[in-house]
Amino acid sequence: MPKSLREHLRQVRTSQKLTQGDVARLIGTNTETYQHWEKGYTEPEIESIPSIVRFLGYDPYPAPTNLQERMLSKRRRMGWTLNVAAKLFKVNRKTWKAWEQGGAPSIKFENPLEMFLEGHSD
Repeated sequence: MPKSLREHLRQVRTSQKLTQGDVARLIGTNTETYQHWEKGYTEPEIESIPSIVRFLGYDPYPAPTNLQERMLSKRRRMGWTLNVAAKLFKVNRKTWKAWEQGGAPSIKFENPLEMFLEGHSD
């Protein structure tokens, strides 16, 4: 059972008898970048995660268990950087990052954030 993203990528690629170049094209990156992901040299940018999930056919990340993990999980699914998520909520990047690291959002943001995380703002 694959444990890391790179292991998931390799397992699905080899089971489908695809080359690294084939998968790179499907995901929308270059072969060298994909090779670095699969070898564990680098991690994909968050903007690439939606394409990777589509290629895999499933989300390889563990299910989120708390607010911070839910926020990161949603950003990954959407392929949004911290800046994009912060702009959506009209807060600065540092505020959003603090929320993802355990800081509590103010009451003003609790309902909009919950609606966003539940998928009502996709």
